[in-house]
Amino acid sequence: MKDELEGKEGALDKEHNMVANLQVERTHLKGQLDMVKKEKEVQEKLVEGAKKEKESLNTLIKMAEEERKKMQNEYEKVISERDIFGTQLIRRNDELALLYEKIKILQSTLSKGEIQYQQRMEDIGIYRNEIAKLKGQLVNTNKQSATIPHLKKEIYHLQSELLKERLQVKALSEELENPMNVHRWRKLEATDPDTYEMIQKVQTL
Repeated sequence: MKDELEGKEGALDKEHNMVANLQVERTHLKGQLDMVKKEKEVQEKLVEGAKKEKESLNTLIKMAEEERKKMQNEYEKVISERDIFGTQLIRRNDELALLYEKIKILQSTLSKGEIQYQQRMEDIGIYRNEIAKLKGQLVNTNKQSATIPHLKKEIYHLQSELLKERLQVKALSEELENPMNVHRWRKLEATDPDTYEMIQKVQTL
């Protein structure tokens, strides 16, 4: 019985120790449970915040989807308008190309016309100068025609003087052919230079 009692006491001590350990573990678990509860509350608050944020995000997504649809519609409208403007622009470019070709043709004809105009103006200037010269010649001829009788008289007078002079020249030539003043003659003496002297004179000249 003593041994049994000692065994039971040992077992009781073990149970007391186990109970103490269990109480310690219980308090520890209780603390962990409180922490888990607090963490759970925090997580629940976070979940609630996430739900609210999700709801707000869903509303934002709906608004963004509606905005996207509006933008898609506007984009389609802009695309259609762009296509229309593109076709109109192609037509305008074709029209502009035709207008540029017409302008080039008109410019070439205009430049040719300007060149011809300048040539005609130059011809007109030349003709005007010729007309002015002819007018001056006409005036001179009119003046000269007015002095023709005087010129005829002058020609007759000059012809008579010329006849007199010719007669005098003829008389003087006959006198030179038959000189009468032989006493006034004198002999001219001269010598031809040598060839060397002539070469020197040529070089000096």
